[in-house]
Amino acid sequence: MTNFLSYIKIVLQYIFLFIIIHGLHTNFFLSNHIIIILMIDIFLAIIIGVTLDILIKKSSPFILSVATITFILIATLYSVLIPVMIDRSITVDMFLRMYQANNYTVAESELRNNSFNSSVISKRLNEQVDSGVIVINEGKIKLTAKGKFIASIFYYNNKLFNIKNN
Repeated sequence: MTNFLSYIKIVLQYIFLFIIIHGLHTNFFLSNHIIIILMIDIFLAIIIGVTLDILIKKSSPFILSVATITFILIATLYSVLIPVMIDRSITVDMFLRMYQANNYTVAESELRNNSFNSSVISKRLNEQVDSGVIVINEGKIKLTAKGKFIASIFYYNNKLFNIKNN
């Protein structure tokens, strides 16, 4: 049990370091390549985490290496799924518009006017209605409770990592 707790503490230490490093990096240093920033920040979190662990001499090399691999997998998965998707996704843009709108509602025409392709918007709207994330009523699109939760994840990641949507 002690080894497991040591492993969890190291993984959480890496995640904490990554969030701090990445938050500082994206808010104070300019770069247009989010994936490069994420990889640099993962690398820095590992270097700092391993250094701290070696200085404190808390963990066995095996636990440290397994925790490091786990963190790399978690951070890489996060890097691919959240910031890159926020930066590129039409659906996320729709969610963010609704999340920031009064009463979590926007006019369907507003989404269509702000999009480059109306058929893409139609497809996305249908997918989201089928998923139970939005409801469409009399030309107004509103986030459901599930939709508000999902949109809040994207919104706060945007804020934390200073990602600009177009």
